[in-house]
Amino acid sequence: MRASGRTENCQIGVFAAHATGRGHTLVDRELYLSKSWTEDRERCWAARVPDDRAFAAKGELARAIILRALASPLPVGRVAADSAYGQDTHFRRFLEDHQLSYVVAVPKPQQVHGPRIDHLIGQAPPEAWQRLSAGSGTKGERFYDWAAARLPAA
Repeated sequence: MRASGRTENCQIGVFAAHATGRGHTLVDRELYLSKSWTEDRERCWAARVPDDRAFAAKGELARAIILRALASPLPVGRVAADSAYGQDTHFRRFLEDHQLSYVVAVPKPQQVHGPRIDHLIGQAPPEAWQRLSAGSGTKGERFYDWAAARLPAA
């Protein structure tokens, strides 16, 4: 199936995990279906997708998962997400409105409350940066350079 110049022949999961220093586990999920899937009811029927399943963007699905987590007894300390969510201003605003700390990847030209990320990075003094581990991966410790900046309120 082709849509917007891309081949979309699979479903994608949006997942939530709970992580501590002792380990992590998956706690919730939503199935992302592209419009090419949700508009093809015969295809959905063949894949046993319920008839009432409509298109929802990945950010919408993630917001629903987070709302369920906030309503549960699960402690929600912060949210981490990749650039698919980081470049979604509605998703970031949602996190801020719910007073959740978050770390999301954003493309360099992305604007965050005014300035572009690459401009903010360029303004950080060398002493602001720290190299920290993001934990062990399949190839050993994963180190990243981090600097914190207080951004203007939205």
